[in-house]
Amino acid sequence: QRHGDTEVDRTLPGSRSPNLSDTTYQAFLRVASAGELIETVRDHPALLESWADADLAARAEAALDEGNERMARSIEERREVLAELRTELIGQAPLLQAIQALLQAGDEDALAQALTAYPVLLTDAAQEALFTFAAGARAQGDQQLAERAIECRAMLRTVREGLEAT
Repeated sequence: QRHGDTEVDRTLPGSRSPNLSDTTYQAFLRVASAGELIETVRDHPALLESWADADLAARAEAALDEGNERMARSIEERREVLAELRTELIGQAPLLQAIQALLQAGDEDALAQALTAYPVLLTDAAQEALFTFAAGARAQGDQQLAERAIECRAMLRTVREGLEAT
């Protein structure tokens, strides 16, 4: 991994939890509205991960420790909006709706539309949901649907890796 250009590029010494890349963190800090946050999440889906909230909280705490109350407040305000967005996008019903849109996408344009409409598809939660969905389809004898879910899962991993590399 190259430093600074991946979504999960480092961990703190003695810590196992991942941290946001500098690129993702800077994009997060530039957000000035809820609409901009949605756009930023599309480009940096790691922000939707639960571990990202812990990283942002640690950064806010570090800013306070350095005496930078304005930075800490700024991080906390954005973090609160991000938490609301995360809850809105990663709940069971929205995730199921996103997966259905993905599985029904018949061509590249439809896939692109699904990814734009549902940034949650590029999260670990979507990876887990697609794995469970494929297992359920296989258990019900629908091998074709199971294979489609596994193919979509692999494609989403590839897309996320591509986003993380930019």
